[in-house]
Amino acid sequence: MISVVDNQEMYYKSDFESLEGVLINDGEDYNHRHPNYNLASTYLINIQNFQDIHEGVMQRFSGEIENEHKSQLMMELRGINSLKSLYWLVKHHRYTAAYGRVRFLLETYLILRGLNRDKNRTRKKYEKAVEEIKNDEDGSNPFNTIYLTKYLSGIRRNEKGELGDIDESYSDMYDHLSNIGSHPQSITSMLNDGSWSHSQEGDLFRFGLIFVFGLSAQYVQIFSNSSIYMDIFRAIDPIFVSVGLALDSGLPTFMKDDLKYLYPSEYW
Repeated sequence: MISVVDNQEMYYKSDFESLEGVLINDGEDYNHRHPNYNLASTYLINIQNFQDIHEGVMQRFSGEIENEHKSQLMMELRGINSLKSLYWLVKHHRYTAAYGRVRFLLETYLILRGLNRDKNRTRKKYEKAVEEIKNDEDGSNPFNTIYLTKYLSGIRRNEKGELGDIDESYSDMYDHLSNIGSHPQSITSMLNDGSWSHSQEGDLFRFGLIFVFGLSAQYVQIFSNSSIYMDIFRAIDPIFVSVGLALDSGLPTFMKDDLKYLYPSEYW
């Protein structure tokens, strides 16, 4: 038999732990000398702060959470988990997958914004979805699309359609993320996958910070008509300050709903 790799034996199950160790440890060390240390540290710290705030809200204010809030809180948790997975992908130089994760975060943000803009309708859709799930006795079809998913898909489609027509910053960002992270024919980041790229790493952490800010802003908006609104705002405000200072280019124009949290003195 001809070996295609000189002096190399195949790996087996006994090698699993050592191979996993290489995968886990083969990433950037973001110490204070690293050129993207400020972006990486600001990003990870604020993700953890955001997660801790969410968990605190769910425990302390569970009695204040109404049906008009529950769909958004589910989406926010998905967003927090996606923010954390983005950090891992960037740290380990998986840039193509990381750009795809940023596009997921963009669409999560748009769905949250749509849900928050009409909470009365959101409440009704949530309650209908809960009733539908209760009535689905056998649950035999794992691919069955539940009612709420269709509603969220409609919001995503509408938000993307409206922004694509009126906001160039959204169109440019969406095309950029799609071409790099979602289209396998693109070679833009493929050439850097697996090896460190200063520019792509910085680009991805800035995108990540934009959506830490955006998801945090929409989190506050979830409770805009609630008695705990200011409690939530005060808890999250340090995230707005920290991320705002790190984002030297500011927010994209399509996130105008959130500017009041970046420049509160101009709005309140």
